Amino acid sequence: PLLSPYDPLAIDFSVKLNPPSAQHFLGTDNYGRDLMSRIFNGAQYTLLAAFISVLIGLTLGAPLGVISGFFGKTTDLILMRIMDILLAFPPLILAMAIVSGMGAIDLRSWY
Repeated sequence: PLLSPYDPLAIDFSVKLNPPSAQHFLGTDNYGRDLMSRIFNGAQYTLLAAFISVLIGLTLGAPLGVISGFFGKTTDLILMRIMDILLAFPPLILAMAIVSGMGAIDLRSWY
């Protein structure tokens, strides 16, 4: 909100499809919404999702690596076979399975 000069959801048909100008640095869309404000608003959710995914990977991967390296042999073999099973699935299908298992998330309630 500090960087966005306009409300990203505000509709103003008087400025629809305007090219970049001093008022709207990236122009407006077909509903008259400021594109720069919409990009800044969307970037918040994208950066949040990226940060959470890295945090989850770190909190799960680091302990598993330490356990595998410390105990070695059989434990390492078991953890590697589990990772081989996970890596055998294409990433898009695995992501769709995870999302379908989580259910729908309503982002409109976040702000």
